[in-house]
Amino acid sequence: MQPHKAAGVMAALGSVAFIFLVILATAKYPGYLFSENYLSDLGVHSEAGLFFFTATILMGLALAAVGALCWKNELVPKAAAGLLVAAGLGLMGVGFFPKEVEPHHSVSAGLTFLSVGLAGLNVAWNWFQEKQSMLLSLGAAVVGLAPLAYVAFFQDSPLAQKIAVSVMVLGFIGLGFWLLKKK
Repeated sequence: MQPHKAAGVMAALGSVAFIFLVILATAKYPGYLFSENYLSDLGVHSEAGLFFFTATILMGLALAAVGALCWKNELVPKAAAGLLVAAGLGLMGVGFFPKEVEPHHSVSAGLTFLSVGLAGLNVAWNWFQEKQSMLLSLGAAVVGLAPLAYVAFFQDSPLAQKIAVSVMVLGFIGLGFWLLKKK
């Protein structure tokens, strides 16, 4: 399989697995409120924790692997590829260090949000300069701005966290399909 196709499949499968496992985790957490609980709260509940940590580890592995393939095969700018690897490592850290293991958990989460944000902006800028589709550039910019806005302005909002994470996951799905379509 060609490297860009393999990276695209990993991005799509990692994202779908993350979404599915987080939904299962929320179903296993009695009293979990979407607007009041953070995603990391799922990790401190015994039944939900297994699903949540599996979701973060699998998605982290997918992010890191896609970043490494993109770096090696120059599928996206090197800076963005390196930031995807960092985001994957950060997300795996979120899985390995539950919410109550501080500062490791917060550092891992911060690394994930900042790395995805900067990667999205880097890709958006490069695509804009290369005269790629304006819609793709705009989409990458939104993927970059959402996690950065969450970190800068909305860390006290569980709903804002889920919006930022949703945008990041949708961006990773979009990257996967872009890689699959690439010739």
